[in-house]
Amino acid sequence: MNWTVFRNTVLASAAGLALAACGNGDNDILRFIEQIPPPPAPPPADTAAPEVSFSPAILAVDSGGTGSSTLTAADDVDGELVPDVTCDAGSFADNTYTAPV
Repeated sequence: MNWTVFRNTVLASAAGLALAACGNGDNDILRFIEQIPPPPAPPPADTAAPEVSFSPAILAVDSGGTGSSTLTAADDVDGELVPDVTCDAGSFADNTYTAPV
């Protein structure tokens, strides 16, 4: 047998087996694609600002003193938030404001 004929026969047989293993052609591939579910819808956009509350509304503290206060924040999408507090003067940590000296 001529090597070229033998090689082409082997390649054609291998290609035929691969097609047979995949199914009966394009119809099976299309049927497989139709069975793939669509991706889920994206989550709704967060359009509402978080709700922030500070209690008491007014906190009077002597120089170098401390005062207890509560700061909370919540968002309709993200849920309970941990507020990041920055003070122009003094500091705020663990629900306690410390006034500058």
